[in-house]
Amino acid sequence: MKLRLLALAAFMFSLTSCFEVYETFNISDNGSGTYEVKMDMSQMIAMGKMMGGGKNSDKVPEKKDSVIYFKTVTDTASTLTAEEKAAFGKSYAKIHVDEAASEMWVQLFYPYASVREFTLMQDVLSRGDASTKTIFGALDKVMGSNKNPMGDEITEDSKGSGLPTKDFVYNLTSGMLERKVNPAAKKEKKEDEEEMPDQFKGMFKMTYTTIVNLPRAVKSWKGSNGTLSEDKKQLKFNKELDMGTDLTSEEFAFTVEY
Repeated sequence: MKLRLLALAAFMFSLTSCFEVYETFNISDNGSGTYEVKMDMSQMIAMGKMMGGGKNSDKVPEKKDSVIYFKTVTDTASTLTAEEKAAFGKSYAKIHVDEAASEMWVQLFYPYASVREFTLMQDVLSRGDASTKTIFGALDKVMGSNKNPMGDEITEDSKGSGLPTKDFVYNLTSGMLERKVNPAAKKEKKEDEEEMPDQFKGMFKMTYTTIVNLPRAVKSWKGSNGTLSEDKKQLKFNKELDMGTDLTSEEFAFTVEY
């Protein structure tokens, strides 16, 4: 299955919605940092109002802010080692919904104290086995019954991550961050673009932004659709996924040396 379809399935809240995904790598000089994924679905609420979703004046707009710490499920997980439990025990998720203000987003935080912890977390997230489901199962407590904020079902393979993590492997050292395509992953072939009337293309759109914040200036980098900040300490890779775009995993790979 193509990356475009996998990514869309990961957030299959509605085929007529626009939303944004931001993944951020914050890297410190001492090897610690955070990996964050934010899924902003605010445009869905605004679009729903334009399409008549706000006609029911008797309904009280939903408003909530919730936090769930992964430690609540990882401590008792039989599929994780003690070291993996310690790494994921600091992770947490936030969910924000404010229908009146047309705001809705979910944000995941994976802090790590060392390169070793970063590697452990990415390894678990990329397994696609019971360990991965245990981690993402913590989100059930936020979403409620394995549902997203709109009440739709979320698949086990897609919870908690912007990309299908089994497609990638990561390498973090004191001077480099690399995301490359997993050699064991199924090879993808780019296909012709699907045709769609121009007036509908904007309704089937998702933007995916990867941000890499570094402790010092970039020496060199490789990646698709990337831009370097003026101080050379931040890289951004921007992708747009829609019904007329076919992106493969290779286009999400990158390497940065600093």
